[in-house]
Amino acid sequence: MPRFIWSVLAVLCAGLPAQAADLPDTYTTIDRDTLYAIADRPEIYGDPALWMAIWEANKDVLPDPHAVAGGIKLRIPRDLSMLEILQYRQKAEDYTRGDKK
Repeated sequence: MPRFIWSVLAVLCAGLPAQAADLPDTYTTIDRDTLYAIADRPEIYGDPALWMAIWEANKDVLPDPHAVAGGIKLRIPRDLSMLEILQYRQKAEDYTRGDKK
C-alpha cells in the first residue's frame, strides 16, 4: 500500500508546473497566441491545462478566452496551491466539454 501512495504522489508531483520567484508574473500576447499555448510555455506553467488560471485572472481585459489579440498584457497567477492547480485543470476540462461556467 505505501508503494501505491508514493506512486500516486510521484505522478501528481510530476505534473506540477515550475514555481520560482524569478518566473514572470505578466505576459504580453502576440498575434495567434492562445491561452492554452501560453500556459504550456515552460516559463509560464509548462502545463496547457492551466490556461483557465490565466483567463480567470484576466477576464477584465480578455472576456473571451478564444479571442486573444496581440499586445494584451496578461497577469500570470503564481504560487498556486496543489488544490488550485487541480481545480483549474478540472475547470478547463469541464469548459472544453461544454460547461462554460
